[in-house]
Amino acid sequence: MKLIRQGDVLLKEVEKTRGQRQKQKDVVLAEGEVTGHKHVLTGQVLVSEFKGNKYVELTETSSLTHQEHDDLEIPRGKYQVILQREADLLGEVRQVMD
Repeated sequence: MKLIRQGDVLLKEVEKTRGQRQKQKDVVLAEGEVTGHKHVLTGQVLVSEFKGNKYVELTETSSLTHQEHDDLEIPRGKYQVILQREADLLGEVRQVMD
């Protein structure tokens, strides 16, 4: 199993994706609420969601880009998209703000 991380976005390689797939170009995986910067998976991507989980399937090598991180080369394959979460002192869990 391959894991690829860029900031608060983690791509976890999976054997299969779930849900109805839709072809999209240049998919935003996460957007910073403070800075407006975006984690973008470039190229043609098959995207699906199932029970609150997001999946992407790449039929060719792609790049994961962000204004504050080095670009990452992502090999073709199937991945679950996991966004980092944080808990505050009161125990509330929320998505990390970029």
